[in-house]
Amino acid sequence: MENKNLDLAALGSAPFDWSDLSSSQIAPVRHVAGPLLINAGAGTGKTRTIIYRIAYIIDQGGVSAHSILAVTFTRKAAREIVQRLEKLLGADLAQQVTAVTYHALGLKMLQAYGDRLGYHPKKLVVYDQTEARKVLVEAMQEVGANLGIWDPQRAADALKMWKDNRITPADFESDEFREDLWNRTMRRIFERYLDKMRAANALDQDDLIYQPCLLLEIEDVRSLWQELFRYITVDEFQDTSIAQYGLVQMLAWKHRNLCCVGSHAQAIYSWRGAQTETVLRYLREDFSEIQEYALLENYRSTEAIVRTGEALVAEWNYGPTLNVHRKVGEPVQVTEFQTEWEEADFVAREAQRLLADGYRGRNLAILYRTWAQAHVIEQAFLHAGIPYGIVGDRFFMDRAEIRDLLAYLRIAYYTNPTPDALQQEIGSVLRILNRPERGLGRAVLRKIQKGNPGLSAEMLLTASEREDLNEEVQERINTFLNLLFDLQECQGTITEQFEWILERTGYLEWLGDSLEGRRKRLSLEMLRSMLAGYEGAQDPLAEFYREMELGGAEMGFGEDDRFITLSTIHAAKGLEWPVVFLVGVEEHVFPNARAVKTQRGLEEEYRLAHVAVTRACYKLYLTYARARMGEDGKVVEHGPSSFLGKIPREWVNLIQTRSHAPPYQSERASAEQIRFAK
Repeated sequence: MENKNLDLAALGSAPFDWSDLSSSQIAPVRHVAGPLLINAGAGTGKTRTIIYRIAYIIDQGGVSAHSILAVTFTRKAAREIVQRLEKLLGADLAQQVTAVTYHALGLKMLQAYGDRLGYHPKKLVVYDQTEARKVLVEAMQEVGANLGIWDPQRAADALKMWKDNRITPADFESDEFREDLWNRTMRRIFERYLDKMRAANALDQDDLIYQPCLLLEIEDVRSLWQELFRYITVDEFQDTSIAQYGLVQMLAWKHRNLCCVGSHAQAIYSWRGAQTETVLRYLREDFSEIQEYALLENYRSTEAIVRTGEALVAEWNYGPTLNVHRKVGEPVQVTEFQTEWEEADFVAREAQRLLADGYRGRNLAILYRTWAQAHVIEQAFLHAGIPYGIVGDRFFMDRAEIRDLLAYLRIAYYTNPTPDALQQEIGSVLRILNRPERGLGRAVLRKIQKGNPGLSAEMLLTASEREDLNEEVQERINTFLNLLFDLQECQGTITEQFEWILERTGYLEWLGDSLEGRRKRLSLEMLRSMLAGYEGAQDPLAEFYREMELGGAEMGFGEDDRFITLSTIHAAKGLEWPVVFLVGVEEHVFPNARAVKTQRGLEEEYRLAHVAVTRACYKLYLTYARARMGEDGKVVEHGPSSFLGKIPREWVNLIQTRSHAPPYQSERASAEQIRFAK
C-alpha cells in the first residue's frame, strides 16, 4: 500500500505496522480526540481503519479498552472487529472493547437500569414480531378500536415510525396531533401497548433502541454511561435512524469522541427507518467541530467492477473517484435470457463450471432484489446437486424441519427425566410427538388428552397405566418416552447432538429423496452449520436463541466451504465474494416497480445496485430475463434494467444466448411449498 511522504517512525509506538495502511487511512486513525466523519466507500478498508484507530487510541492515549464502544449493524461485523483487534492487541485487551449491535447495546443498558423505566431488568424478554403484534391487537381492542377500520398493520407501521423518530405519547399533546382523529386514537393505542408490554416485562425490536433513549434522558443514568464509554465508533452510519443517532449522540455528548464511518452511496435502508440526510445534518450541527475524511483506495475489486459501481451512482456525486489496487480484470458479463428458468439454469451450470475450475462454494454468491426470486434458483441448484445456503430468508426459521430439530435440541439441552422438567418443554414435546410419524397422530393425541384442552407431561408418563388406552398405543407412547429419555442423556457438542438426533430418530429417511425432501435436508445442513458457530459458547442453544431475539441469528456456514450463498442484496450488505451473480436486472424487478414511485425511492434503488455490484472481487455476472413469473402467478414481460444503460461499454461484455428451457421447468414449486408449512 502507498504511503508516500510519510515518516512512519514518527507515527508512534503502536504495536502494528503502519505500512499496512494507506495515507488516506492513516489520517483518521491518528485522529484520537474529538468528532470525525469518515466517508468509506465499498472496499476501501473501512474495518481496517476502524480497528487500527481503536488500537492506536489504546496505545497512544493510555485509554482503557473498557472505555471504547464500537457499534455495528450485524453481530458478524462486531465479532470481526474483536477478532481483528485480537491480532493487533492480544485477546485480553481486545475482549475489553465493547463491540455490539445497536440492539445488543440497548438490551445491555436496559438489563442494567431498566428498573428506572418500570421494568424488571434481570427478567426482560424480547418479543418477536408475531408476539408483539398479538399485544398490539389486544391493545387496539381494549381501547375500542374497530379492527375492521383500524388496520393492525397500519398501526404497527405507525408505532415503528414514532419509535424510530423518538416520539412519545406526550408529544401528541401538540395541536398537530390532537386535532386528528387517527392520531388521537393512536395515542391511546400507543399508551396501552406500552403499558401492556411493560406489564409483561417485554420489549419489541424497536424498543431496544427507543427505551434506551428514554433511559438516557435521565441525567444520572446518562452521566454514568457517558463516563463508561468515552470513545465511540459507529459503523454504517448512513443507515442510522433518528432514534439510533439519538442514542449515540447522548452517549458521546460529554466527551465528544465520536467517530462515524459510512458512505452515502451505500444508504439502502430508508424503508427500515434510516434517515441519512437528516442524521448527517444533525451530526454536523451537534458536533460542529467535526473533521471529515475520505478513504480513497479500493482494495476489494477489479477496476471493471469498481468503475461499474461508480457509474451507477455517478450523477449524485457521493464521493471521490477511487484509486483501484487490483488489475483491470475481466469485463462485467451481461447476459439476456428469455425466461427466469433459462436464467437459473445458466447460473447453475456456470456455477458448476467455476467449481470445476477450482473455486469453492463459499467463493460464489447469487444476489437478487427480492426473496421471491430465490425459488427458481433453488430448484436449479437442487436439480444440479449444488449445495447452497440462503441469507435473508425471513421464513427460514419457520420451516417445519427447522422447528422440529430445534424442538429436539431444546429437550436434549433443557430437560431431565422428571415430570416438572418435561412439562416446562411440553411445547417442544408436542412438536416432535409424531415427527417423524410414529403412530401418535391427532386421533391418538385426543385419546391421550382424554378431553383436556392440552397435553401435559403427566398424561404421557402415566399413559402405560391407563386402561382406556390399548396396548399398541401404550407401546408407541413408551417408545416415544424412551426417545425423550435418550435425548436427555445425549452428550457432546451441539452439532454432535444434532447428528445424533438425526440418526436416532430416522428423520432424514423420513424426509425422503424427492425434490422437496432434498430441499429440507439442505435446510437442516444449513441449520447445523449455523449452530456450529455457537459451539464455543457456554450455552450454545441459549446464545443462538438470544441472537434470534435480537433480530435473527445470522446465517453462517462454519468451516463447510461447499455452500454457495443465495442472498437478497440487502442481506449481503457488508459481505464480499470473489464471484457474484446479480440476477433479475430488468425493469420493474430491479429497479423495483414499487420503490421507484418517488425520486427518493429511485435514487435508493441505484444505491442498492451500487452495493450489489461492489460485493464482487474478481468476476461479476449481470443477468436478466425477458419474461418472469409475477407475484400473481402470471408471466410478465420485462425489458433490461435502466441500470445497464449507466455502465460504460468499455467495462461490459454482452453475451447472447439461445433459448434453452431446462427439463425441470414443469416442476415449479409454489412459494408456499418452498416456505413449507409451519
